[in-house]
Amino acid sequence: MKDALAGEWVSIDPKAFEEFSKSMGEEAGEASPFPDTGALDTKTQQKITKALSKEIADNAKFTDAGSRDGADHVKVAVPAGKTADAIAEALKPMEKQLPKEFKLSELKDVPSKNIDFDVAIKDEKLSGVTIDLAQFDKKAAGKLPVSIGFNADAAPVKAPAGASTLNPQDVMGAMMQIMMGEMDA
Repeated sequence: MKDALAGEWVSIDPKAFEEFSKSMGEEAGEASPFPDTGALDTKTQQKITKALSKEIADNAKFTDAGSRDGADHVKVAVPAGKTADAIAEALKPMEKQLPKEFKLSELKDVPSKNIDFDVAIKDEKLSGVTIDLAQFDKKAAGKLPVSIGFNADAAPVKAPAGASTLNPQDVMGAMMQIMMGEMDA
């Protein structure tokens, strides 16, 4: 993650992310992305997904941000504190399956502020998402936008030799760090 944030080349193996995703849905007792824990059963996964979807549908604010670069833009503001509370509630049934470093009680400390995203839509399809990472640091001066673009027609890009590999566990760990306390750093 440090290399990615420093602007260095990283490589991502789509197969590793696919396997990671599948392992999250395997039956209890089989391989899990978290050491020494069982994976989530389908019913628990559905409960978590439903709770998170409901939270976003009920609390996110969507605002037309105009058009630029051939895409329509929508500003999405998600209330961090409320969302963290919903995540904590949704994860309660599987608390014992989470890594010991992940404490649901810490989600109660997430500040009551919005997390803003810029969503780009082109030809009625998602074409990009941008988040300003500076919004997570009270001391930041300026912006630190990170954009992810989506283009089904794009040619594949290969990272140069020696690029660090970005594993799905690294991404998940970074997101947990952000949600569990980096916001008020």
